[in-house]
Amino acid sequence: RARSRAGGFSRETQPVLRSQFAPLPPSRQSWLRRLDMWKLVSEADPSRTRYLPAGKYQLGRTRKPDFVEEDNVEYIDVVEFNPDKGNLKAISRPHVEIEVRPLADVYKKKAQLIFIKDLSKFGVGVTGLDAKCYKQPSASQKETPMPNRILKGAAVPLHHGCTVQLTVTVPLFKLRLERVAVTICHSLLEKAMSKEVERHCAALGIAISPSWSTHCNLLVMQELQMTPKMLLALIDNKEIVTPAYLETMASDPQHALFLTDGTGGARASKSSWRPAAAF
Repeated sequence: RARSRAGGFSRETQPVLRSQFAPLPPSRQSWLRRLDMWKLVSEADPSRTRYLPAGKYQLGRTRKPDFVEEDNVEYIDVVEFNPDKGNLKAISRPHVEIEVRPLADVYKKKAQLIFIKDLSKFGVGVTGLDAKCYKQPSASQKETPMPNRILKGAAVPLHHGCTVQLTVTVPLFKLRLERVAVTICHSLLEKAMSKEVERHCAALGIAISPSWSTHCNLLVMQELQMTPKMLLALIDNKEIVTPAYLETMASDPQHALFLTDGTGGARASKSSWRPAAAF
């Protein structure tokens, strides 16, 4: 099935291996996709997306110059999602905290746990949660109530499709939480390298399959050697990358171009940067 009569690979099963220094053919531009993990997408401008590997994030208004950052917390300015600032006074400097926890077991296909905590003065609204996660409106409240306002200071679990509203007065600051499941498989990795791959996958929320299947998005190998997994990846026309590729994804997820099989409607990145980690 994988070879034509002339002995080469057919158009449908042509290998996707390439030199990491070779220019990418224009015909392959549709293959350049973001390898999806948890991400926040601006509803006003879906091209404005923030990827969230495992870690803590505080989202809010621009900090003061003398602000002292906490260790292990990444700070995100809300202007990143909407450059037309408008009235930002309703948005606190530390408005919300989002925590993405590493996968407990990369070999079990379960999504990373993600939580949101309201740190704001006027509240944060999140759709699609259990009733116990919401604050009951006060009868004496004079200002416009925040719809679907979550409990202040509590770590509230989120899921795919939740919408986060930062303020009532600036409706443009409404963010949607999305995730597309990604599965990889690896072949002929040394034990130490296999542990590194597992660590990166745990941070990124990527599951690892011990055997190749059509649900796998990538095959990870240290060097090219013909194995049953590699043959199946070629037949399925999937990308084969080095472990350094996952390291690139984990270290700079906002600017890296990630390769997938192009399914799931992932948006093609506009960046011209490519990780030198694919064969």
